[in-house]
Amino acid sequence: MPQEAPSAPRRIGGLVDLPLPAWAVFAVTFAAYLLLARLGLLLAIQPGNASPLFPAAGVGLAAAFVWGRWAIVAVAAAGVVANLWHVSAGTALNAAVVGTWFGTSAGAALQAAFGARLMRRFVSMPLLLSEPADLARFMLIVTPLACLTSASIAVIVLLASGTIGAAAVPVTWGAWWVGDTLGVLIGAPIFWSLVATPRDTWAPRRWAVALPLAIATAVMTMGIVESVRSEEERLQRAFQRDADNATNILTSQLQEPLRALEAMRGLAESAPDLDQDAFGRAALPWTLNESGIAAIGLSDRVERADVAAYEARLRASGLA
Repeated sequence: MPQEAPSAPRRIGGLVDLPLPAWAVFAVTFAAYLLLARLGLLLAIQPGNASPLFPAAGVGLAAAFVWGRWAIVAVAAAGVVANLWHVSAGTALNAAVVGTWFGTSAGAALQAAFGARLMRRFVSMPLLLSEPADLARFMLIVTPLACLTSASIAVIVLLASGTIGAAAVPVTWGAWWVGDTLGVLIGAPIFWSLVATPRDTWAPRRWAVALPLAIATAVMTMGIVESVRSEEERLQRAFQRDADNATNILTSQLQEPLRALEAMRGLAESAPDLDQDAFGRAALPWTLNESGIAAIGLSDRVERADVAAYEARLRASGLA
């Protein structure tokens, strides 16, 4: 009895679909995206949470191209979890914060889907990236255009939620787009070297392409971390310097009136019969300088029973 011929492998996006069930596609994509997204968010610039290097974007695009819709769903789910993982203990969770998580994660998933469609449109199939023209289209057309998606959606969501102001839009959008673009250029080839077919083309690239890219990414990450740390230290030193200056100025402003009062008290104690004119001449230098003292006056302590005699004595001296 003749044996049945094996069925032809199903193709998605020009690549032979790996024999993985939907749950495995979801799990692999979810785990890879979540891990790299977490690492990328450690470099994020606040308050927009835009990372200058985000290799997870490359994993999302590459997985969406190879495996289709379940990979896209996994990207969206992993994005939400990565944001939850990244949130600090002091952050107050509210509808706006959670809404930004879902909005930016949806943008990442749409970017992966759009990038996969652009790959099918501009790059020769099956995917080899061995020809200069295909490599140029991947680097100069597909990646920059695809990465417009997540950056634009993220900025709209962050602006609508009040996370960033209008003045921060250009910087946040630029950092988001650059981070995703670098992430795709780095992350997608590494991921394809692990899962893409034909295997005789992509498997050898694990050492020739993926390993150098991974090392370069690690070096870039350390450089970014060191740069961020140095900038934080500079800002901390500047803040401490300004705080010390403000403290010194405030202390001086508070001490100046105290010194004036002490000087005038000493004068009054040494000359109990000090008249108004003499007191005014003694107080004049304090009220004319820039110490902030508007006036200095002398108040006599008089018993209630002696008020009438005190007022009569002052009227006799010429005071109204």
